[in-house]
Amino acid sequence: MNQALARKATRKATASSAGIMPVGDVNPLAVKVVEETGILMENQKPKVLTSEIVEEFDLIIAMGCIDACPYTLCKTIEWNIQDSKDGY
Repeated sequence: MNQALARKATRKATASSAGIMPVGDVNPLAVKVVEETGILMENQKPKVLTSEIVEEFDLIIAMGCIDACPYTLCKTIEWNIQDSKDGY
């Protein structure tokens, strides 16, 4: 969800999304909400955050899990918000 919206919002940056404990599938409600904005999310799958992925990043935005993030090789900021997998 975050990756899709960030990609729609800017062409000046490349957005990617991964987590330290990703779930098996993207939340169907998240897919519905994003697709209502005209962004297709077909074939999107949760990804595990790895050191190889982090090497490509200039910035990591942690969402309520900065203490658990094993990778801080680049600038990291914290957005202390609820994980979308938990619903709202």
